[in-house]
Amino acid sequence: MNSLMNWFRQHVQAVFMDENPDVPVIAPVAVLWGMGPILAGSLATSAWTTWLSRHTAMQQVSGWQPVGTDSTVISLFPDFILPLLPEGRGLIPRERTWRCAFGIFTLAAIAALLSSGWNNRQLLQRVSFDIVRYNSIAMDDYGPKASAVQVLREDAALLDEHARNGVPARLGLGLYRGVRLRIPVLEAIRSYVPPPPPTKPVEKVAPKIIRLDSMSLFDTGKWALKPGTTKLLVNSLVGIKAKPGWLIVIAGHTDSTGDDQSNQVLSLRRWWTGRAWCAATVYGRC
Repeated sequence: MNSLMNWFRQHVQAVFMDENPDVPVIAPVAVLWGMGPILAGSLATSAWTTWLSRHTAMQQVSGWQPVGTDSTVISLFPDFILPLLPEGRGLIPRERTWRCAFGIFTLAAIAALLSSGWNNRQLLQRVSFDIVRYNSIAMDDYGPKASAVQVLREDAALLDEHARNGVPARLGLGLYRGVRLRIPVLEAIRSYVPPPPPTKPVEKVAPKIIRLDSMSLFDTGKWALKPGTTKLLVNSLVGIKAKPGWLIVIAGHTDSTGDDQSNQVLSLRRWWTGRAWCAATVYGRC
């Protein structure tokens, strides 16, 4: 039996296991050795007997071949080994190609799902952080609040683009989560209160002083209006009527004689003259 095993390794196993550019390597699943009667019609010499003669230097030794018998009695293949052989059949080249293509497709699908899941996680985390940051800023902190709401507007524009033009492939494959983010983003934007407009500084308007030269209205020492003074008085009256409800202060005095009492009497009479003219011109509105 040892000689048979050595012969098998050198002349049979080497044919299947050695590298050959024409035939792929075939690894035997099982090897069975058995001793039985010689089959009828078998050759007197074989590869086995030749190997024995080469290693023993003996030719046609009695007992090398078992006693012959009818070939119908002993099966050409031992039936007891059949249940031990692996079941199934080999793969044809087309099936190998399909299996390889299916394996590559499966790996690509898994990689695409993992990538889409990661991108959706990043989108969900970023938009949620923007909402939390916006809510954490006080409404009267106008600068940071405006910056935060601008970020939310950009997020809303991105989600609107996805809803209008379709979800990009890197976020698709049934894993898109941007739909449930859109409403919270819009609600946060609607809650924004812009800062009040800056108050305009109140311009202090200096009171306009209307000067009436007594020499242009009255003759020296007189309180009657000079002829041709109506135009000057009308222009002054127009300026006064342009500010309805204002307090009109008339100040000034006349100094023609150097006597205070005489000047006061003259100023008072000239005032009555001006008042009478106003009353006659604007029907008591002066």
